[in-house]
Amino acid sequence: MKLKNDTNLPNVLVRELIRSVRPPGIEIKEVKIVNAGKHSSGSGRAYTGRGRIKVRLPRQNNPQCRAIWKPRKAYLGMAIGNRIELLIMLLAHELRHLWQGQGKGYNGPFRVEKPKPRKGMVWGSKGRFSERDADAYALHKIRQYRRGEL
Repeated sequence: MKLKNDTNLPNVLVRELIRSVRPPGIEIKEVKIVNAGKHSSGSGRAYTGRGRIKVRLPRQNNPQCRAIWKPRKAYLGMAIGNRIELLIMLLAHELRHLWQGQGKGYNGPFRVEKPKPRKGMVWGSKGRFSERDADAYALHKIRQYRRGEL
């Protein structure tokens, strides 16, 4: 796995977090972590056909690193305690999208058959690429981190 880390977090920590939040059976080719803009709360993007993810992480003193995210549309609400928890949430969410993109019926931009949700997805998730499922997985990983299991 190729890691491009443009933040002040140590690469050893970032690699350990990726290893611990990675869903089983996915291939990660590249992870890019960059500093977000001045007022950004953080974001991510999964490139399912390529096995790459990109995460924009707020800087250390940004108030968004410690915030309550309200539920909106398909996303679940969650409380973020610090910058590490935000990184765990963003990594777990985007890696879950890579996991969702694997399987029968999907080969890059062309669909062979109607995609079906994968076994193991959370209740209430609709379609193959579900924000609800990705957020539920991220919440699960944040709770494991808070309990000291990661």
